[in-house]
Amino acid sequence: MSDNVSEWVNDFFSPTFTTATEYQNPQGPVSGAMRTVKGGAATNQDPEIASFVFNRWSADPIRPQDYGFRCAVSDSDQIQEKADGSEKPVPISPLGTIPETGCENRIGFVADITIPDGTPVHANEIITKTWRLKNIGTCTITKNYKIVWADTTFVNPQKLFDFNTEILPGEEKEVSITFPVIGNGKTRINFKFAGLDGVPFQLGERGRGAFWIEYVIQ
Repeated sequence: MSDNVSEWVNDFFSPTFTTATEYQNPQGPVSGAMRTVKGGAATNQDPEIASFVFNRWSADPIRPQDYGFRCAVSDSDQIQEKADGSEKPVPISPLGTIPETGCENRIGFVADITIPDGTPVHANEIITKTWRLKNIGTCTITKNYKIVWADTTFVNPQKLFDFNTEILPGEEKEVSITFPVIGNGKTRINFKFAGLDGVPFQLGERGRGAFWIEYVIQ
């Protein structure tokens, strides 16, 4: 993927994004003003600049720059008939769930199920935090809604977690995320939510409430 042209990718750009915490398909921020460009052109002399993995910077698609993009298809879509140039149309992969229109995303906190505030934990321990949340909005919360690691105090502030459950308006369900313990002493990590449109929102009826996990590292 490197040493051809720089790649204009789908992820939004954030100067605080860290790729080292994700080994496969690292997810960028859920929103932003500009997309990300990775890697360098074949004419780059600096091997670090030419690296597809480690180089990320913003790009304004309106201004002409020396970069391109790549088209990709899943292995499961590759059959010999298509490779030979069949006249049959190639099916287009679905883009996923289309966001509902004319509804509002609202999430309410009900209870901590695991790791209540003040729970003693150990550094680098893998923990699973579970909340009970209520859909107090009018949009259906789907499995692809995100819990966004929004605390810039710690590494990887743009990490995303899928809801992995559907919550209908007025319904309550448990939602969990799993990650390694970070911080020192009493540690609080803040989160936000994001819908299918990629727009972050906060907790509560007015969308202004804080949402966090808090523990004490022993």
